[in-house]
Amino acid sequence: YAEITGRDVGANKEPLEERYADLWTREQISELSRVLRETPAEFVTERAALASLLAAAQVLYVEAAARPVANELRECERSAKWDEVRLRAAEEACSEQRRTMVRRALDALAACDDLRAERVAVMDEAARALGHSDLVALYETATRARFDELAAAAEVFLAKTAERYREVLRAHLRADPDYDSSAELDLADELRFRRLAGLDPLFPA
Repeated sequence: YAEITGRDVGANKEPLEERYADLWTREQISELSRVLRETPAEFVTERAALASLLAAAQVLYVEAAARPVANELRECERSAKWDEVRLRAAEEACSEQRRTMVRRALDALAACDDLRAERVAVMDEAARALGHSDLVALYETATRARFDELAAAAEVFLAKTAERYREVLRAHLRADPDYDSSAELDLADELRFRRLAGLDPLFPA
């Protein structure tokens, strides 16, 4: 499963998905469900393994159901050239130019929102067809996590660290020629911060 979902092969997982596509058909999911039901409760390790396999197959099934829309979305996002703009913004020392290029790219990405919503709707419908209440319930089963608890923990973490992060970000931006301490922080500033250009002399390669 780790290999197929790309944890070991990066983003280029389509050949693996095509090769192993028969592992997450409805028939295979039904068979895994049957074997899990028939496995005695005392076989704890085997049942846990079967449950993990079943969840993995279900996740890959719903992702495959949305693949046509996902491909359209990928092309839409590629046309917005976000990856290219993100890298250019990180290198741009002028905050006004940096923000302008990021704002334009985000406006272009907004045209893809309908496809994003459609992809989630297709996956949600497929998850319901497999017996889950919705897509989130499927992912919670597969990851053994409660997303509402994770979100609450993230909110607490952000509340504790946000102000310190803003201080460090502003200190970093002071190196820009047109730095304005009164200006609101922007996504483009975060991209610039992440670049850490000030460390270049230490790592010339």
